[in-house]
Amino acid sequence: MPDGSEVRLGYGVLWNRSREATWSRTPLSLLESLEATGPLVDLGDDRAWHRRMHILRHPHVQRWRVTSSWRTQESVMEAAARSIAAEAAAARVDAILTVGDLGTFAHPFFLYQDLSYDLVARELAVGNPGAEDQFARLTAGRRMALRDRQHRIFAAAGGILAMSQWYADSLVADSGLDPAKVHVVRPGATSAGAAPVPPDRRRRDVIFVGRDFDRKGGALAVDAVASLRADGLELGLTIIGPDAWPLATSPPEWVDFLGPQPESVVASQMVSHAAFVLPTHFEAFGIVFAEALRAGTPVVGPR
Repeated sequence: MPDGSEVRLGYGVLWNRSREATWSRTPLSLLESLEATGPLVDLGDDRAWHRRMHILRHPHVQRWRVTSSWRTQESVMEAAARSIAAEAAAARVDAILTVGDLGTFAHPFFLYQDLSYDLVARELAVGNPGAEDQFARLTAGRRMALRDRQHRIFAAAGGILAMSQWYADSLVADSGLDPAKVHVVRPGATSAGAAPVPPDRRRRDVIFVGRDFDRKGGALAVDAVASLRADGLELGLTIIGPDAWPLATSPPEWVDFLGPQPESVVASQMVSHAAFVLPTHFEAFGIVFAEALRAGTPVVGPR
C-alpha cells in the first residue's frame, strides 16, 4: 500500500463439499500458505445447499456414472461471486484473489488458474482425447459462451496468475492478453511429504496415481508394464486413485490396486517405488509430478 500498511487480501473459492477435495487440494494449500504471510480474509463460498440444488438441476452421465456440470453454470459462479463480493465489502479488504474465474468485482481482483476455454479449444482442435473426455459434457456452443464470459472477466481483472508457463503462453497467444497482465505462480506439492527411500532400497515396481484413470492414461501404463514383463523384466505396477478397478478384465497378478488413499499413504508409496508413471492425455498442470520429484522418484510422463 502507498502508506506502507499491509494489503488486506480477500480469498475467494467455490469449494466442493470437502475443502480438502477441492481442485486437488490446491486452494486449501494456497489458503494455508497465504494465512502465514499476512492479513487474509477467507471469503470462500461453502454453501452446501446451493451446490446440492445445482447438482440436481444439472446432472450428467459419463462412463455409466452420474456426475454434474454445476461448476460451469453461470448461476452457480455468479451466486458465488455475489457472496464473495458481499463478504469482501463487509471485511473491508483491499483486493480479492479468486481461484478460477467466478466473476468480476468492484475491488481490484486477480485470478489463479491453470486452464482457459481458449486452451481447451486448441486441444480439441488437434484431437486431444483427454480434452475430449474431460469436456464431453459441454457442447461447442456452451464452451464458446463460457469462453466469452471468461474473456470479460480477464479484461476486468488486475492480473491472471497462471499455474504454468505453458498456460501463461496460451493466455497471451490464444486469449490475446497483454503479457504484463500474466504472471506465472507455480503450485507446490499439496500432499504430505515422506522421507525418500534410497534408490537401492526401493521396490523395483512403478506407481501410477490418478483418480481419472482414462484421461490420465492408466490403460497405457498397464499395457506398458505388461509389455515390459513380456520382454522378461520382473516389474510390478501399483495403482492409486480410482474408486474401483477401471478395466473390463480382472487386475493382473502383478498389479497392486489400492484404490483411493489418503495423502499419507500416497506419500509413503511414492517414495518406496522405483519410478512414477503417468502417461496422461490431458493435464492442466499435474501436481502429482511435483510430488513425485519431491519424493526423489524418477518420473515417466508426456511433455
